[in-house]
Amino acid sequence: MRHDVHHPTLIASSALPERMPPKPFQFTLFHAGTEPNSVLARRNLEELSGTWPADSYQLRYVDVMEQAEEAYRQGVVVTPTLVALRGEERILIVGNLSDRERVRAALGMPDKED
Repeated sequence: MRHDVHHPTLIASSALPERMPPKPFQFTLFHAGTEPNSVLARRNLEELSGTWPADSYQLRYVDVMEQAEEAYRQGVVVTPTLVALRGEERILIVGNLSDRERVRAALGMPDKED
C-alpha cells in the first residue's frame, strides 16, 4: 500500500489523544469601594477581559469595605488584588492592573486575535 507523503492517511482517529480545553479562570477582584486605585483596577480589568475569549474566565468583584471576611478567607490584605484561580493554580496580582502586558503574561491569557 502506497501512502502519499503530502496527504497522510488517518488510520484510526481513536488513536489520537483528545486535547481538553483548559478550565476557565475564576477571577475575583478585591477592591476598596471607590478608592482611586480600586476604580482604576476595575476599569483596567474590564478592558483587559474584553480582549479575552468569553469562555476563558468568570469574573466577580468583592468590595472589602462590605465583605472583609471574604478577603480574609482568601488571604487578601492589600487592595486592589486580583485572585485568579484555575484548578489548583492560584495567581495573585496586586495593584491597579495598569501594566496590561504584565497582567496578561502572568495569567497566560491571549488576546481574542491570538
